[in-house]
Amino acid sequence: MSRIRPEEVREIALLARLELSDQEIERMTADLDAILGYVDALKELGFYGGAVDGSFGPATQEAVNNIQTHYSISDGGVVGAETWHLINMAATKDQTSLEHNWSGSEINTVDVPEMTDPEAQS
Repeated sequence: MSRIRPEEVREIALLARLELSDQEIERMTADLDAILGYVDALKELGFYGGAVDGSFGPATQEAVNNIQTHYSISDGGVVGAETWHLINMAATKDQTSLEHNWSGSEINTVDVPEMTDPEAQS
């Protein structure tokens, strides 16, 4: 269930005087919803202690780095296929897979969005 509605993204875009297509609004809505979902999972796992506000800020980046270090994931600080898979397991409460034999080789790398802090890329 989506927590972010396209109308909310459109309203924010209008306030920021951004002209976005319907496709861009849909993509941004999905991206924000994905961020909220994996930050919730990071919080549930104890890697994130901040407010879940939809932004990928320094605390979120630190949580991503920490979970990758803890589980020996080599996604390099981005929420790539391995990290996304681990967070999905947490979100679905698949604790057995989380605690036993975590291996990146078992991951099915489908179309997974990579998200990083946009400010860190500039």
